[in-house]
Amino acid sequence: MYEKSSEEEDSLLDINIVTLGETSVGKSSLTCRFLYGKFLENYDETIEDRYEMNQTKENPKYHLYIYDTGGSEDLKKSYLETWIKNNNCFLLVYSIDDANSFKELKANCELIFQIKKNKIFSIILVGNKCDLKSERKVTEEEGKKFAKSKGILFSEASALEDFNAKDVFFMVIKDYLKKLENKKNKNEWCSCC
Repeated sequence: MYEKSSEEEDSLLDINIVTLGETSVGKSSLTCRFLYGKFLENYDETIEDRYEMNQTKENPKYHLYIYDTGGSEDLKKSYLETWIKNNNCFLLVYSIDDANSFKELKANCELIFQIKKNKIFSIILVGNKCDLKSERKVTEEEGKKFAKSKGILFSEASALEDFNAKDVFFMVIKDYLKKLENKKNKNEWCSCC
C-alpha cells in the first residue's frame, strides 16, 4: 500500500471512486483494466477491494482511491449507503446483456442523489460488456436516455476488449474536477456565498 508523505498530504486532492452494480457485470474487470491494463479471466466474488494511486502529472494533482464493491444483495443492504456517503465519484455499471442489472442501477442512482444532494459528486453510467452485441438486452439508447434524464455521464465499455475501460474512470474524474473548479470559481467571484 502506498503511504503519502506529509507534504503530499497537503498538496494532493483525494478523489474517491466507488463501482456499483449487480454481481458479474464486470466492475472488477473494469477496475483491473484501468489500474493494470489487464483483463481478469477468473476471480473470486468481490466483497470490497480498495486500490490507491497518485496522479501527479495532472493539475490538480490527486490521490485516487477506488472501491471495487460486491454486487450481492446482502452486501448492498449492508454497505450501500456507506459507500455513497464516503465517496464522491460513482461508476454505475450494468451489463448490456442483463436488463435486470440496468433496472437495479436506477434505484442506486436515485439513492446517490438523495444522500449527496448538497455535495459535489459525479456519476457515470457504464454499459459494460458491449462486446456481447448479439446478446444485448439493453440498448445503447436506453442507457443514454436514462443518463440524460439524470444529468449524468454515459458510456458503453468492454473490459474484455479494452474498449473505453480506462476512459470511464477518467471521464468521471474529469467531470468531478470540473465541478470542483466551477464551485471554486463561483465562490471567488461571489464573496457573499
